[in-house]
Amino acid sequence: MVGQTDQVQRVDVATYSVPTSAPEADGTFTWDATTVVAVTVTTGAVRGLGWTYGTRAAATVIRDLLAPAVTSRDVHDVPGCFEAMRRAARNAIVPGGSPPRSPQWMWRCGTPKRSCWGHR
Repeated sequence: MVGQTDQVQRVDVATYSVPTSAPEADGTFTWDATTVVAVTVTTGAVRGLGWTYGTRAAATVIRDLLAPAVTSRDVHDVPGCFEAMRRAARNAIVPGGSPPRSPQWMWRCGTPKRSCWGHR
């Protein structure tokens, strides 16, 4: 049985827009700010922080789909938390409901499954 202090008690998400010092571009897109998505997970007196670059829409997905999927789960069960989040988001963010482990583009890219991800 998981003790209360070993359970995800709270998931908070915030977005921050960080302006660039000058407009930036990568040849396909230009931007003048970068959005950071920060997630804090709380269990007992312990808090963990994770972040990524993304859009404000990512915060909505985290808040509405992913956070409820992991709240009350064992924080040490990373595979179980991942699977719960994958299932919660399956139909909302993956075209056709295909699981993220086998995106449809993998089968069209003409290479073995693992090398599509850059692994050999």
